[in-house]
Amino acid sequence: MSSVVGNLLKGIAGIHFSYDARGNMTRKEGLKGIQTFQWDAHNQLRQSGWQGGARESLRTEYLYDAFGRRIAKRGGIGRASSGGQPNVV
Repeated sequence: MSSVVGNLLKGIAGIHFSYDARGNMTRKEGLKGIQTFQWDAHNQLRQSGWQGGARESLRTEYLYDAFGRRIAKRGGIGRASSGGQPNVV
């Protein structure tokens, strides 16, 4: 059974969700681990993390250009980029 408060899903099938005051998901907790999400003042995802066990974890950072477009993400194994070029204003 799912649990919804307002328009925010709080839980379903043993997975629990938490949100900040702006409605951005900040935590997802279930049998496979805990995911965390950090947002900036522009509601852009800046960092996400996953903790699956004592030795299992992953952290990813997201980078944006001056126009708010995500241009890269860095994390865990190496670095992945969207292929876009940063813009200078």
